[in-house]
Amino acid sequence: MLNSPENFNILGLTICYGNTPVEIGYRLAKKYLKIAKKQDIPVVKGAKNRYQLGKENLASRFIIEQINEHPNDITLFILAPQTNIATAFIRDPDLQDKVSELVIMGGLFRAPILKFSPLTRFFDERFYDKIKFNSLVSEFNIVNDPISASIVLNKDIKTIMFPLNVTSKLTITKKQLVKIRERNSSITNFCYRNLILWNAINKVITLKGFYPHDVLVPIFKINPKIFTIKSLPIRIDTQKIRGKIQILDKEKDTIKKNNIKNICVNLSRTSFLECFMERILR
Repeated sequence: MLNSPENFNILGLTICYGNTPVEIGYRLAKKYLKIAKKQDIPVVKGAKNRYQLGKENLASRFIIEQINEHPNDITLFILAPQTNIATAFIRDPDLQDKVSELVIMGGLFRAPILKFSPLTRFFDERFYDKIKFNSLVSEFNIVNDPISASIVLNKDIKTIMFPLNVTSKLTITKKQLVKIRERNSSITNFCYRNLILWNAINKVITLKGFYPHDVLVPIFKINPKIFTIKSLPIRIDTQKIRGKIQILDKEKDTIKKNNIKNICVNLSRTSFLECFMERILR
């Protein structure tokens, strides 16, 4: 995104808890912007955990201020648990009418949950609806705060989701990493040092490379033709299997306008990698 100013005007980064505490995430975000020589972009700390939903924090306040200053002109790119954004909607109920679009990396739709063998893929495809363990059928960002995700997805806002089963369809391999290293910029050197480690770790557990899950979100805005999108009626389970996304049945379930969301169901791996490499090597 930083390499694509013709596509993105980044107003700020809001930090949420996740697989690292919010304080560490904040320091890392500042570090990344320093590497990219973009320290002028604001970085704002938000919720420490899902129990802070509804309690105003610096990030939720920043989201409210920016959307009110730029009504109908802001796309929220959501790459984490949605506590900050849900809190902003709670604190300012009129906010949903001023957001242009939500683009989300999150959720899991009907497998594959695991990719280690044809047997597990077979199991995933046929038994997803019957699995009762949320760790197997709920994606990380959603399961960390399913109530916030449900609040955000229940808003009448143009939304597109990139679920884990699609983001896991492609990898960044050593072939791409060699080209990234050859570029020899501060950004590409940093990416190479970190991604080569991920590749080595993933190779130990039989995966082919590094999954760039979050990167699908900005690439979609650069070239949407790469992706196959389908409108589906969905609901997030916040009670029994927390974070599991249910695809509603038109005959059995009450379907409201807000339930219909655009879901990425496939992508062109070749076109994605071409676009990704062109942008990262700028």
